[in-house]
Amino acid sequence: MKIRGVLSFLLFIAAALLDIPKIPMMQTDSILSFGSTINEIKASYFGSDGASNTHADLSIWHKTLDDALKQAKSLNKNIFIDFTGWSCTNCRWIESNMFPQKAVKHRLDRLVKAKLYTDRRKEPEKTNKSIMQEKFGSIAIPLYVLMTPEGTVIDEIRFTRDEKAFTRFLDKALSIENTED
Repeated sequence: MKIRGVLSFLLFIAAALLDIPKIPMMQTDSILSFGSTINEIKASYFGSDGASNTHADLSIWHKTLDDALKQAKSLNKNIFIDFTGWSCTNCRWIESNMFPQKAVKHRLDRLVKAKLYTDRRKEPEKTNKSIMQEKFGSIAIPLYVLMTPEGTVIDEIRFTRDEKAFTRFLDKALSIENTED
């Protein structure tokens, strides 16, 4: 069963890369069904124009500040920015131990979110690192920032294991939510 799932996934990727219009013989209980077109699949994950379908989906973690700002403006929601790194141990601890906490998750679910990696020498990491350096005077990660849809910084916090401190931090974005026009 696992092999069939892996083969289905590989077939999907190959078809997408080669722009094959139909995908033959896929399991009906998998993501795709027999004869699904690449465009149908893309439309289910992306908008019909092929752009990310994130207009109202607050579960999305944006990879650039510009994308997060666009969504925040369209929804009039504040932004939670997670400046992180691929090899950051404290970043992984927060993701595994703080973000899933019920009180934290409840608050994060009400904000536009951006996870901005900063520790590689390619885009968008280089731009994310520059934003971090210019706006916050440091490239030390993790750094968590609350921002309005207009780009005004509400507050920032560094690594903490204190859930109450982290929820108080998030509450700052939620307390002024939708008050700026």
